[in-house]
Amino acid sequence: MSEARNDGGPAFPSVLYSHERAENWSTDGMSLRDWFAGQALPAIVNATSAGKHQPSGVDVRNSTYSKVVGGIAQDAYALADAMLAARAYLRASLARKNTGEAEPVAWRGVVDGRTAFLCRTRDEIDRLASDYKATIEPLFASPPLPDTEEKRA
Repeated sequence: MSEARNDGGPAFPSVLYSHERAENWSTDGMSLRDWFAGQALPAIVNATSAGKHQPSGVDVRNSTYSKVVGGIAQDAYALADAMLAARAYLRASLARKNTGEAEPVAWRGVVDGRTAFLCRTRDEIDRLASDYKATIEPLFASPPLPDTEEKRA
């Protein structure tokens, strides 16, 4: 049995009230995945129209309109899935950072108090830091949360 797809939960949940029945009920609205796909759709359509994008599994010149549109929709949802995966990764990275277990998403090389270069891999930053005698600073997905214990002291 396959695992349920992560749709990101509701994008715009709301609680509605019926005056006639004097009761509340909720609606989830569209999923965050649907919203992300909808946000990506115009850019994919424009790129396809301009000849800068080839929809997944479709030869635009030799396909029917419905196949092209289907390929564009698949690409929009693939992009939405990538955004949800990145969101989950960044949230997990932030959670690990707050517990002291975080992995930096990048590193900054500092020379004479100024940022000289940014690197995504530890090997690259180590090599450049050695060449330029730079100080290495890790960069996380979001700024560190203030330590409330230190502020009280």
